Amino acid sequence: MVHLLVILFVIVFTLLLSIFGIYILFGMIVQIEYERHHAEWERDGRPFGFFERPDTGDSLVSNPKYADKFGQSLGLAFLWTLRTPRWAFDDPEAARLLRWFRVCVLSGTSECSL
Repeated sequence: MVHLLVILFVIVFTLLLSIFGIYILFGMIVQIEYERHHAEWERDGRPFGFFERPDTGDSLVSNPKYADKFGQSLGLAFLWTLRTPRWAFDDPEAARLLRWFRVCVLSGTSECSL
């Protein structure tokens, strides 16, 4: 019974780390797109991370007027999980963060399928 609880704890802990990583990394990638590839950021619909907008610093949590745009950013997160945006090919930091983002998504998905 103790072994089962330890395994369950490890699975839940890993899942929470993956989810937190997804949120943080997506925000960092959006911030890079905003700062270094502003035209692409505009074309992508001016997305924002899960915690703040890169252009204003407003938080999604503290400002509910951005809740309607949340779905757009979620869609972009899903798209970037499957496809690397063109601007990221020439940006080693963005490419590295995208790899870690995908690792977190894969880890979280595999944890949920257990």
